[in-house]
Amino acid sequence: MMSENEQRRLVSSFLEITVGETVTTARRFLQATSWNLGEAVLLFYSGNQKDHVEEDEVNAPLMHDPMWEQEQGGDSSRSTGDLLASLYKPPFDLMFNGSLHQAKSAASDEDKWLLVNLQSRKEFASHTLNRDTWGDEVVSETIKNNFVFLQVEHDTTGGQKIHTFYKIETLPAVLLIDPITGQKMRLWYGMVEGEILLEELVPFMDDGPKQQLLRKKQHPTSTTEEQKPSLETEKPLSETATASLETLTLSEKDQANAMPMFPPLPQEPITGDPRVLCRVGFRFPDGRRLMRTFLKTEPIQLLWSFCYAQIQESEMKQPFKLVETRTPGSSNAIDYGSNQTFEQSGLANSIIFLSWG
Repeated sequence: MMSENEQRRLVSSFLEITVGETVTTARRFLQATSWNLGEAVLLFYSGNQKDHVEEDEVNAPLMHDPMWEQEQGGDSSRSTGDLLASLYKPPFDLMFNGSLHQAKSAASDEDKWLLVNLQSRKEFASHTLNRDTWGDEVVSETIKNNFVFLQVEHDTTGGQKIHTFYKIETLPAVLLIDPITGQKMRLWYGMVEGEILLEELVPFMDDGPKQQLLRKKQHPTSTTEEQKPSLETEKPLSETATASLETLTLSEKDQANAMPMFPPLPQEPITGDPRVLCRVGFRFPDGRRLMRTFLKTEPIQLLWSFCYAQIQESEMKQPFKLVETRTPGSSNAIDYGSNQTFEQSGLANSIIFLSWG
């Protein structure tokens, strides 16, 4: 039995979505759908059939819309849930069938960018994305020809990994991902109009991720359209720590060569034998603190690959340096030219500071 507090929360959520409606209307639609918020909102918006929800229908398992019945040849036996499901159904003909890792591999093989839609059935914008954006013929054909598209529910194992790794703030979310590095290139929240989405995807239709990576290596100072993850901000570094970082520099040659030569960032090992894994903490000049797991056998150059994937577009041309701190008051600049692994370098389970240089 649902508690009164939970019912009030759902009523409040319904009213936030259906602005201007009454508590009575909210309770009728929620009760008619067994207190499923997503279905209640869908029912409300489908043909604006709120006038058909009468007092004696509150607990009815099925509700019918005359408009729908007419379109279906008067088949009143078909439930409203089925009708709504067809209207807001996921774009199955567009979706990649597999995990995020498999989608990355497929996109990399085809030299296409990966478009990921993280959904939530409880958010009405997720359903309108299905109906109005992914259901748009022009949008659908454009994505089929130029991208690999993956739609994931946020409450699945794969969805939770995406939610956590890319620091998703609200749902639904649409991400454009480089399948080679796993880097987030673009991010949209909520309902995105098809016309706007296509306009912002145009720069990625000319060159695939492999072609863009090759161009970076050939033209290390060229700018790109990439958008890096926007992650949560914490307290900035202390003035003392910032000052100490500014005294540590890489050679100008290393700075010039580092950016275009960063190796592809492999998928983060989520689970495995703890004896072969290590976690590294990162602190950024804007105060962000992140953690990342690496294999002890991987090269430490991946530190630069990871950090480069986190900086903002406006900062991409700036060279940066990494400094390791093990004890308070002591720090050592890390040499990008080193061929050591995390285990060999002793950087496993350490804290890395990034500063501009």
